[in-house]
Amino acid sequence: MGRPRNPERDKSLQRYLDADGKIGTAELAKLAGVPESRIRKWKSEDSWEEALKKKPRKELYKLYEDVSREAS
Repeated sequence: MGRPRNPERDKSLQRYLDADGKIGTAELAKLAGVPESRIRKWKSEDSWEEALKKKPRKELYKLYEDVSREAS
């Protein structure tokens, strides 16, 4: 049986997504209290870039709502 998952791993991913990918690994490492290399490893293993691409964009929803209102 493996070691339990570090809860900072999921928190770091959430911080990355909340910042729309505009937060660096050094900053994430500092916030999580882990080495920067660990953040890079998590980012690679958990496909953070793919998760970021799949994340709904607030701007797109706002645009959609505006267009829907105009069409009504």
